[in-house]
Amino acid sequence: MEPKIDVLATLEAKARKTTIEELQQKGRRQLKVIRASEISGMIQESIRKTLEASELLPREQVDELVDRASAEFEELKEARIKEQRQARELATKLAKVQQDLEEAQKELERAHQECEALRQQGGAAAAPAALADGGASAAVMMKMMEELMALKAQVQQGAQGAAPAAGGNAAGLEEQLSKIAGALDEKLDRFGKKMGLSSAVDTATVDFSKLADRALEESAKLESNVDDVEIEKRKGAGIMGNLDKIRKMRGGG
Repeated sequence: MEPKIDVLATLEAKARKTTIEELQQKGRRQLKVIRASEISGMIQESIRKTLEASELLPREQVDELVDRASAEFEELKEARIKEQRQARELATKLAKVQQDLEEAQKELERAHQECEALRQQGGAAAAPAALADGGASAAVMMKMMEELMALKAQVQQGAQGAAPAAGGNAAGLEEQLSKIAGALDEKLDRFGKKMGLSSAVDTATVDFSKLADRALEESAKLESNVDDVEIEKRKGAGIMGNLDKIRKMRGGG
């Protein structure tokens, strides 16, 4: 039995894509277009006439062959339409992932700037404000890390489904998704270092409760240091007062 010929795929393979601008540069102002389905119909009609003229098959068998070929062509056309629709849906999903990544990067940069501002603040007078802002920044940074990991999982899931969904366009879409996943890995690695985590630690196993506990512990130490500074200030004031009294007594004697 001869192998089946995918007429639509053959036409697509032999067709050449160009732009209207390129055609205008070549001096062409008008184009004649024809649908692939019309070409397939002409091929089927030619087959019918050839079989009828050969008189090798009765008319009933010729009609049966033509009907079968038409049905196969319709199935192939529906499959192509479905693949193109899935490719468009995947492209839309890819654009959404890219947008989410850009927003996540902006949030990450804002959180980093807040941390840098806190590091530059010094002295006991700035300590209470630093405690409040530091706790909020830590919460923002941990929330951003969770969102980045969720976004990475979504990208990886999209990359795994790219091949069956997009047909011939799968390679390009999957490559773009892989690049985004790689960018997320790099961001998570740098983000983890800023949070005090080793780059070798798997982001899926990060215990955020421990990070929160550590942040609270550091805040408590800083608050204790502030209290110690206040106590030392009070002690110093008392000592200076006693010295003034002794000087006055000596001067009066």
